[in-house]
Parts: sequence; structure tokens; C-alpha cells
Amino acid sequence: MERETLFVDVILPLSLEGAFTYRVPFMFNNDIGVGKRVVVQFGKKKIYTALIYKIHNVAPSTFNVKYILSVLDIEPIVLPKQFELWEWIAHYYCSTMGEVMNAALPNAFKLASETKIVLNPNFVIDPAQLSEKEYLIVEALTINKILTLTEVTKILERLKIFPTVKNLIEKGAVLLEEELTEKFKPKTEVFVSLSEKYKDESELVLLFNILNRKAFKQLEILMAHQMLTKEYEDRFAPLKKSDLLKKSGAAPSVLDAMIKKGIFISEKQQVSRLPIFKKPLSASYSCLKRNKKPSMGLKKALKQRMWYCFTE
Repeated sequence: MERETLFVDVILPLSLEGAFTYRVPFMFNNDIGVGKRVVVQFGKKKIYTALIYKIHNVAPSTFNVKYILSVLDIEPIVLPKQFELWEWIAHYYCSTMGEVMNAALPNAFKLASETKIVLNPNFVIDPAQLSEKEYLIVEALTINKILTLTEVTKILERLKIFPTVKNLIEKGAVLLEEELTEKFKPKTEVFVSLSEKYKDESELVLLFNILNRKAFKQLEILMAHQMLTKEYEDRFAPLKKSDLLKKSGAAPSVLDAMIKKGIFISEKQQVSRLPIFKKPLSASYSCLKRNKKPSMGLKKALKQRMWYCFTE
């Protein structure tokens, strides 16, 4: 039986048009499949994780074809229907399949020679659970903290290190550097509340009298505070500093002076980035009911457009 020579067209997570052809070593003939990841050399030194897009036996005649270095997946991670969607996205947004792949796949699925790995701080190192190569990488990370995959290649003195790194990620031993960096920064605002001292009614009255005689601007802030907290039925409910200043019309320095005196207590609190709608839902719903006919027409038009996009 003759050996069948196979070639694969792969998508790289780069802003480059088209797919790139690589030859499949005979030992990988039964392992490859559309939607599986393979490791390829691109250019003289760069190593990337690519996705198999097509399998064929047509050898390119215009250039020498490089071999794929290894196959990373047992099962495809991208299905044919997903590739169809990617093609539509690339066409619709005038982008490349590589750019769509880069946006669609998690970083852990797109290992490259520039990828940096770090030791998972929660991982308990047990040599019995690691192969010799895996242990070498873990040991190197305990010393160097961060390694690029190019540096890992030099440590192991071999090019085919992607399967080993993939196994370490699956075992939870290493993380990509990006995974340790919290990309989401919560939104915070300064809230102020009246000091516990003024739960005593006589102390609060005394404060009003003092401010009325000596600090009218501060009195305006205190009065604005009392008006706003009526909505919460709690005089000590925290209020946004910005809302209190807006209501009183006072300068921030006046409120800061009251905080320093201990009249108010300030603290930062995490707040939602989503807008708060004060209109009741029933009003919005009645509006939708009145516009039911146009919205049905819009839905029909959108369905037709989507069908056209996927069948053209």
C-alpha cells in the first residue's frame, strides 16, 4: 500500500489574507482533521498554533512546503458551521479569517513563540504527576517566574514543545501571563454618610445651629443630605458624593472640610456600569405594544437579510 501524501490549508491568528499550506508527516495522517489545531513554523523562527481549514493532496508547485510540527487536538475545536460563520464575519467586516480566529478563540488556544507562561500560584508541584519535560518547565518557572515559549524551546532543546505546554495548562500547572492580569477594572464611586454621632437628635440640632451661625455653605450640604436621604427613609444611608454636591451646589472643598471634621464619613464603593432606568417597565412595554406592527416587519426583514447573508 502506497503512502498517501496529505497537505493542509491552515488559518493563522494573524492579519493575513488566505490560508497557508503545509505538508502532513505520514505519522500524523490519521490524527489530522478539519477544525483541529496544529503547530506550524511561520517564517524563519516564529512558531504558531494554526487551525486546519482544509485537507487535500494537491502539492503547491510554486514554493517548498514546510511540515506541520504536531497535532494538538484529539477532537476538532471548531466545527464546519463555525467556519461558515467566520467566513461571513470576515466578508461582512472586510477582515481576514486570521483576525476572526484571533478574536474568537481564547488565548490558551492560540499558543505562539511569543506567548508567556507563568507558574499557577495554586498548583502544588508533585513530580509524580509530571513527565520529565513538564517538570523541567515547572522547575524553570520557579526560578524565572515568566518564560516565553521560545525560551521553553531552548530549555528542552527541542522545537516540539507545544503539546507539553498544552498538557501543563490542562493540568493547571501553568497559566498564560494574560490570565493573571485582571482586565476588568471595577467602577468605583465615593459615597458619604452622616457620622454615627448624629443619631442623637440633640447632637444633630446642635450641628444645624452651629453651621447656621458659622458655615452657611456647609449648612446647605447638610440640608441637601437630609432631603436626599428622605427617599431612603434612613438619615444614615450612604449617598454618592457627586449627587450630594449636585443637589447642594457646593464646591467639593466644602464637603471635604466636613469629612475632615468628622461630620460625614466617606468610602469608595463598587458600582454598576449599567444605566439605571427610572421609568417603570410597564410604560416601556405599552410603548412596544403600540409599535408591534413595525417591530414585526423589522424582524421579518432581519430574518431575510440573515438568510441572504448565509446563502449568497
